[in-house]
Amino acid sequence: MNLVTPPSLRAAVRRSRVLLGATALLLALAAAGCTAATGAAQTATTPSVAGTAPSVDVTPSPTPSVDPPASAAATPTAATAAPRTPTRSASARPSVGSRLVFDPDGLGELKLGMTKKQALATGMIKSFQEKPAGSSCPSIAELKGTGGSVWWSTKLGVVVISPASGVETVQGLHVGSSRDDVVRVYPEWAVSGDDNGRLNVAVPGNPDARFRIEMANQKVTSIALQDAKQDCYE
Repeated sequence: MNLVTPPSLRAAVRRSRVLLGATALLLALAAAGCTAATGAAQTATTPSVAGTAPSVDVTPSPTPSVDPPASAAATPTAATAAPRTPTRSASARPSVGSRLVFDPDGLGELKLGMTKKQALATGMIKSFQEKPAGSSCPSIAELKGTGGSVWWSTKLGVVVISPASGVETVQGLHVGSSRDDVVRVYPEWAVSGDDNGRLNVAVPGNPDARFRIEMANQKVTSIALQDAKQDCYE
């Protein structure tokens, strides 16, 4: 069964379709305009990342050097301001070129009572001369450096150390000292002969030894260290 649509109804349907199409077009245009406006607004208000991102310099700045004040560099410390002058110890050995010093037992490494072998080992004497003429001691050796002699006894070993010069006692007595110097340094002394002869004085620190001091014209001319019991020297 076929239905026949009246012409008036068809015309109404066409008008409705035209209105719907026009309405849809207007809505589409309106939507497009809003979108464009929104995008423009966002573009205008959003800052460019490339334009606003700051440049960061990560290179560290050098640390400045600090120079000390001129006064600090120029002023010496108390430790270096003035060198100290060393004091001489009473037991210090004399320096090279000064007099050798008798100690209570000998001269340097050479000691009273040594055997020939021990005396030679010090390097301070030359070889011993056996049975020297004019001496009752069996052996005599010459001292190196100072000159003079060393007398050796068969019974007592080295009994006399008699340098020719360049020697002093610990108390400072030496060749050239006056008679008054001798009395001042050794107040207890025994005279053998007169003031122009020789005298023996005790050796401080060694009761078994004596200093044999020869004098002429009130001056000391030689000093020897000898065993108090020497048996061949004179």
